[in-house]
Amino acid sequence: MIPNRLLELQERFMVALIQSSETDSSTDFQTRDLNRQQGRGLEIYRNNMRMGLKKTLRETYPVVERLVGETFFSAMAGRYIKQSPSKKASLNEYGEDFPDFIANFPPAATLPYLAEVASLEWIIQAVLLGENHKPFNWQLSEIPDVQQEKLIFHPVKNVQFIYSKYPIDRIWEVNQPEWSEVEEVDLMEGEVFLVLWRQAFDLRIDRFEKEKWLLLKLLTKKIPLGQLPMHPEINEHKIDIVSLLPTLIKEGYIDYYSL
Repeated sequence: MIPNRLLELQERFMVALIQSSETDSSTDFQTRDLNRQQGRGLEIYRNNMRMGLKKTLRETYPVVERLVGETFFSAMAGRYIKQSPSKKASLNEYGEDFPDFIANFPPAATLPYLAEVASLEWIIQAVLLGENHKPFNWQLSEIPDVQQEKLIFHPVKNVQFIYSKYPIDRIWEVNQPEWSEVEEVDLMEGEVFLVLWRQAFDLRIDRFEKEKWLLLKLLTKKIPLGQLPMHPEINEHKIDIVSLLPTLIKEGYIDYYSL
């Protein structure tokens, strides 16, 4: 019976830890299991956890913080942490839905691009933490013509795609610490189709034309070359595979091929 009691105590402790001291479950835990001094200790743990999660959000979303200011970001992060406490062992995985929270956070409504900038920052972290791209030695000439329609072209590892109505790549760029020019971003510049990946150890954020972006994104679905012309998106957007595919290969966006 002791192990069950210990497990129950641990579960209630974690619930109390992620909730404010004003909630029923937290108060219940403290009054039933802790004396006053231990309750104050719990509040210290709770405060340290909140500070740690805020630090994680600041490190993941530095441009968002710069755009809204430290005070606003701290308040917004606090609301998010209360709503979405960490449930994963790695802090690298915390904050994935922070962009969605921002999109529905009324005080941030005056910055309609803010949530999309946050999405870009989350993807940047995923690319930087992901597998590195290694150049592939192409030998397509060695493949018999009868087998070429079975070819599957694989985009570079850890490639990420993001579309935005706003020039979020420019917003991100001019808000980097090393950016020294005084420049305003024209929010009416138009939509952007972005591809994020790592070339060697360098982060790449590349703008694509819509058709080229859609083709590379389709290739992540491992569609054989012979089936690509029949795909609905290819026909709907009139994507010229004959010209765009060699361009993607030449520019290094295709990692390798398989049969």
